[in-house]
Amino acid sequence: MGETAGDAMETEMSNGSGTGTGNGTTGKCLSSFVDKGTIDSHRYYLSRKTLLEMLRDRGYDISNSDIDLTLTQFRDLHGQDIDVDRLRISASHLTNFENKILAVFCGTGVVKVNSIRWIATQIMNKETLNRLIIVVQGHITSQAMKAVDLFPFKVEIFQITDLLVNITKHVLKPKHRVLTDVEKEKLLNKFNVDEKQLPRMSQKDAIAQYYGLEKGQVIEVTYNGEITGLHVTYRCIWFIVHATRWYTSTRGGKIGVHMGRVGSVWLLVMLMIFGVCRDPFYEAEGLTRVVKDDGDIGARLSERVRTLKKLYRDA
Repeated sequence: MGETAGDAMETEMSNGSGTGTGNGTTGKCLSSFVDKGTIDSHRYYLSRKTLLEMLRDRGYDISNSDIDLTLTQFRDLHGQDIDVDRLRISASHLTNFENKILAVFCGTGVVKVNSIRWIATQIMNKETLNRLIIVVQGHITSQAMKAVDLFPFKVEIFQITDLLVNITKHVLKPKHRVLTDVEKEKLLNKFNVDEKQLPRMSQKDAIAQYYGLEKGQVIEVTYNGEITGLHVTYRCIWFIVHATRWYTSTRGGKIGVHMGRVGSVWLLVMLMIFGVCRDPFYEAEGLTRVVKDDGDIGARLSERVRTLKKLYRDA
């Protein structure tokens, strides 16, 4: 039972307005606190609220009154059977009015190519739109994904289940802040490193998707726990590959599958032993590049470890 429900029951009991008989007083029945609305309306309310918070954190002009809308007010406005076309959100960026974004919801079931075409016909300002967010509730067919690629702007796709909770508000999640281009340049100059030498974050990471980060952007991560204390590090958004790079070759008419040599495991072990990287697999792409491009693996690996240790020590 939540705090609000508990406080309400305590108030009822203290005011003597219980429903019991005799001299004693009893609080409200627990059934009075059960949500009697539809599950779909609740899901749409939570996902739309998270979506509004996400757009606000990205710097778009979002009214606090829309975010602070209660579930009861949402149902009074949209009803129990939600019309997804009324849930769309259109906003402009606070620092660049020409940077516009549109967020739309799809209905239940499989998202087919006709659904994407319907969304395309509803967008009137394709020339001025910079980004589109599509919230889906089921599988997207391959033909629908091909239709998405035909849009002339950036398209992001979120499952509605990923928006039921704002992950940035979780107590175990460290604080993230996106660096500007100027702050990124100062950071690289301070440590005398290239962006490829920074610890990496996958572009498919939940935080990277929340902020809509692109390759090359840098995010500041602040850890503040009882065990670790205050710790600041940085991540560069990257396309992350597996630690072992597989590739095919045609030699003598035969197709062979090769591994990136045992050096792949070597560097990952070194990173974990030295404790220079909280997520060693983020260094996987740099590792495979070292193994592939240079036969003198030892010298290159040692140099990379020294650079990472200096970065974390001075952070």
